[in-house]
Amino acid sequence: MGLKIVRDGTTWDLPGNFHLVDVGFQRRMDLIAKAFGDGGVNRGDDMIDIRMLSLEGEIFADTDSQYDNKWNELVTKVAQKDFYLEDGDWRILIGRAGMVGQTFPRGLRKRLGEIETELVALDPFWYYKNLSSKGESCSTPPTQFVVINTGSYAVYPIIKITGDVNNPDMSVKNITDGDVLFSYQDSGFTAGKELVVDCKEGTVKLDGTNTIRYFNGQFLRLLPGNNTIEYNGVDAHVSFEWYKRKL
Repeated sequence: MGLKIVRDGTTWDLPGNFHLVDVGFQRRMDLIAKAFGDGGVNRGDDMIDIRMLSLEGEIFADTDSQYDNKWNELVTKVAQKDFYLEDGDWRILIGRAGMVGQTFPRGLRKRLGEIETELVALDPFWYYKNLSSKGESCSTPPTQFVVINTGSYAVYPIIKITGDVNNPDMSVKNITDGDVLFSYQDSGFTAGKELVVDCKEGTVKLDGTNTIRYFNGQFLRLLPGNNTIEYNGVDAHVSFEWYKRKL
């Protein structure tokens, strides 16, 4: 399977000879020199910074006009902002393209062009295309269940909670992650409504309405491997959705 560009539900296949070169990424650091001592101190948060990729390949054509058409199509697709680059079952979000360059080896101008494009991924992770999910019917709260993140890095899930009875006071905790939890206290969380807590985007919505004012605590994450989750509240169905990721 070759590389694909996906934006707004439209997929475009890159030429089969195109490939990616990972220019790399680094952790955020804020280095200062030690006073009256050797070395330095890192005051950064050590989180992963943006990622740089190089998209490289060749365009072949029998005529000048065919080459121009292929080149213009490539530039149109690559120069847009906020598109996904897919490689097999994985995708990465490209914020923008930097330089889009072409060279013509051996004097074969407009018949063979070597292409190199700089891509900037503001989110440095590759995400698995297929959604992972785990649901649990919690009938005897507090209820504990296990959510397995098969990826190599922690992820921030979307948590959905529904029920057939009013649920004015509830909480969800990840015991594996040091008992990190959030609580939600809202008399408007009545039977049949759905609470959606997006731990990546930092949003809380009840039936689509922003209700983050009733949210207390921290947004949860799923560590690699088994995560023991504890739900406390009235009978409800609790589900986790996420995309596993890798660097």
